[in-house]
Amino acid sequence: MLTRNLAVAALLAGWAIALSSEAFAQFETRAAYPVTNEVPYSAVMGDFNRDGILDLAELNFLPTGSVEILLGNGDGTFRPGDTYTVAGAPFYAATASLRRNGILDLVIAGGGVDDVYVMLGNGDGTFQAPVPYGTTAEPTMVALGDFTGGGNIDIVALEGTSTQGIICDYIEVLPGSGDGTFGAPISTIPVPDEVPGLRLLPATLTMTVSSTWLCLASRFPAIKSTSC
Repeated sequence: MLTRNLAVAALLAGWAIALSSEAFAQFETRAAYPVTNEVPYSAVMGDFNRDGILDLAELNFLPTGSVEILLGNGDGTFRPGDTYTVAGAPFYAATASLRRNGILDLVIAGGGVDDVYVMLGNGDGTFQAPVPYGTTAEPTMVALGDFTGGGNIDIVALEGTSTQGIICDYIEVLPGSGDGTFGAPISTIPVPDEVPGLRLLPATLTMTVSSTWLCLASRFPAIKSTSC
């Protein structure tokens, strides 16, 4: 009985401490960062200038496509960096060191063009001009990883409708050369159930260097008009 009473007392004391203590797991002051006459769609984070502080690459898709860089100050705030024009309507980006030199690069996917765009980083928070790599249809999502087992970082693109109005629902792999350039896309079978996906998640499923991907499909079915 004494042990039970002590346990109950300890539980009540724990509740009292929890109810009376200040909650620390919450956000405090927020800061807003306006973008230049654009409509932001998404963002990706990485240390683009190699100062140990996370920076932000923000994608705008209206009225014109662009990528804006915000450099982190290390205290939760950011300062403006450069802005880069990208064709079409960029939706999503992924970042990795495509040349394996410790400098982060950007790969961008979006609508309005049958291309993915590669922006090689300079290591100081700036990037080289976007370089297009052709895909079968508009890439709505990209992910990065060694999907071909060659030891280089490849691009996997999730593609819905082409600019000609053909619904493809493909996943394509653009094999990396290790120097920031990429080869012609390798087309896979269409996405199951003919639905355009919303997210690609690369993951290593074996003990080798090869990777694979996971596609999460959207809730809205597409009408297959013809084969790509």
